[in-house]
Amino acid sequence: MAAKNGVNYAKEFVNVPSEQAEPGSMGGRVRVLLDYILAGGAVEADVVSIGKLPKGARVLRCSNVGGGTSPSYSVAPMAQMSAETVVTFTVGASPSTDIYVFIEYVLD
Repeated sequence: MAAKNGVNYAKEFVNVPSEQAEPGSMGGRVRVLLDYILAGGAVEADVVSIGKLPKGARVLRCSNVGGGTSPSYSVAPMAQMSAETVVTFTVGASPSTDIYVFIEYVLD
């Protein structure tokens, strides 16, 4: 078994001279984009705008509660925004009561 270093770890702690790791990867703050749709406000396949991610944001996770079976998002985990980006959520099959959608991301 070989010992390996992650890319950002090597930049910060192994390389001489050291380099700066990617923004948000070492001590970054997690931020959340959160919105909701009231019961009956959306049905299967509706596309709902939930907010904007700033330029440079890196998506960590896309989640929802009550969004039905197989919902989708306009952004994906680990995507980095090259410009301010509107985030949309496509409601899945058989959504339940209120739908809560949240995107976790790092920026700095």
